Amino acid sequence: MKEVLGYIRNRTNQAKQNPFILWLDDDSISARDRLSLWLPHISAFVMGFMDLNKLIFPYPSSEAATDELKRLINDHCLQDGTHWEWYLRDLQKLELNRTMKFSEGLEFIYGDHRKLDRAFIYGIVALAHEAQDPLLRYSLIAPLEFFAHLLFGKTAPIARKFAEETGIQLEYVGDIHSGVEPGGLVNQQHQIIDEDLFTEAVLDEQMRKRGLEMAEYMCDQIELRWKGNLEFAKKREWATPIAVV
Repeated sequence: MKEVLGYIRNRTNQAKQNPFILWLDDDSISARDRLSLWLPHISAFVMGFMDLNKLIFPYPSSEAATDELKRLINDHCLQDGTHWEWYLRDLQKLELNRTMKFSEGLEFIYGDHRKLDRAFIYGIVALAHEAQDPLLRYSLIAPLEFFAHLLFGKTAPIARKFAEETGIQLEYVGDIHSGVEPGGLVNQQHQIIDEDLFTEAVLDEQMRKRGLEMAEYMCDQIELRWKGNLEFAKKREWATPIAVV
């Protein structure tokens, strides 16, 4: 397992040079723009991530009751499955909660522009179904946590600057979210879960190879999504609030 985690850690370090992360570091761009221009674009992923943690990643309670690794994953999913609430509140606070027809909302989320985000979620669902062993499922979850630690570690200082300018405290892109993204598993009480049972596990050759393949897929897709975030932000389609519900 250490080899899989080492690969994920190396990819996360490389991702610090992702164009989206470098854009977030650009202080010549206003705090509001760096937080809001891309946020609507991730709507499909955020809500899909909710479903992953409520419906896909958790094991049946009967299995979790007799398997400590499965129980730890379930505890983590209970916490990660609540992040969408912060996202919705940030959309409101950043004046991104536009009024539109129901059909337009569906097209925004399910149209071609968000298809990569949706495809990523569907890909994770397929891999999670395969990854019945909790060590393999951890190989899917760990990249999400490592990369989230990087991303929200970048947005939190921007959100603090935005709060100084406006008095508005953000949650999804702010310290509340960043505080529960240590780069590993966290339970519903926002306490870091001891992951030694995962990190010290020894995988057989078949599982080691498959764990690396799954981790590579996750890292590739996250970086691709981040580049999509930047492309959307540069279009500035959501730069000027139109109407707030």
